[in-house]
Amino acid sequence: MRLGKHLRAFWTSCIIAVATGGIAPDAQAATLVDVNGEKGHAFLVQHRGNCYAVLPHHVAEGQNLSLVSALPQTMGIGTVFWRDPQIDLAIAYVEGELARSCDLNWATLERSVGTLLQQQGSGALARINWGGEIVDRAEGVVIDADANTFIVNTTEAWSDAEVEGGVSGALFYKDRVPVGMALSALTNRSARFLRMDRIYGLLNPVLVGGAAAHPAQSGIASDANGPGFRVTGQAVEIDGVLQGVTGTLQWPWTGAPVEIELTFSNTAPIPIRQITLISKPTVPGGAAAPQRILVELDRGMPGAPFWRPISSDDMSPAGVLKIPTGGSRARRMKLRIQSIWGAANAVHIDRIELE
Repeated sequence: MRLGKHLRAFWTSCIIAVATGGIAPDAQAATLVDVNGEKGHAFLVQHRGNCYAVLPHHVAEGQNLSLVSALPQTMGIGTVFWRDPQIDLAIAYVEGELARSCDLNWATLERSVGTLLQQQGSGALARINWGGEIVDRAEGVVIDADANTFIVNTTEAWSDAEVEGGVSGALFYKDRVPVGMALSALTNRSARFLRMDRIYGLLNPVLVGGAAAHPAQSGIASDANGPGFRVTGQAVEIDGVLQGVTGTLQWPWTGAPVEIELTFSNTAPIPIRQITLISKPTVPGGAAAPQRILVELDRGMPGAPFWRPISSDDMSPAGVLKIPTGGSRARRMKLRIQSIWGAANAVHIDRIELE
């Protein structure tokens, strides 16, 4: 969304001011970014250690996006991994310096915004101005709403404010809460927004995954020895990096978690600084990268296992997950793949690297 020419100078000098119902400095505000040189906007969220950009489908031209925040301008690259043209919604995995600006926690968007949309009073339109220097805010009111979308008009107090090209992806706030993302301009003073709770409902299964919880009993005996992976008894070889016997590490995916065990040492535990998992499926739709992975290390001696979990983020949609261990000593490792990225009948890992 862009300001009309009569208001640009005004907002540059008064950007600190907040309209009634707008965003206070301590509000739960999302980081807005410019997409592909003022094509539109996206907003950033973080979930389980990864940064994502949420934006309209029609703004996400192609798979790779150039993302830039307002001042202090920070750049990043977005890779689109899910989109729905009919709803006009997409999500991209964010890499680069911009990923450090992902402050808004995805889980905070779960709340229903219906009550806020029905409340009297104005809200605030938030968008990056021409040139991408500042985040402008202008007053607006909700004039119509349903279970999926709502329409906002700029108020009489802002009669010169224009809803111009680039409105898509801008945010609307009520009571300091982001309640919707702009999909399109309807007139030069109104726009249609997709409700935030609708966005959450559509994207949460993508980000969280739908696998059932892992059963309490391990499928691998706790006293198993012998270097290598074991998945229901199948072993693989170690050759520099860890590769499967057939050249792949791929298992059928039914929605039930898959467990992998690796033995580092048959004697005393050894120090491990970092574990890196890499998944690059080569057949589109044939296999998917893991998403949620639980990691346990056995720090005990042979015959006296001492399994302890270590924290882990989700593997990114790009198929890379680095797990720092803080220099833990371990003899074995278990990986429990709880969910995968997308819908597929198999889960795939190319390499597991140890440092």
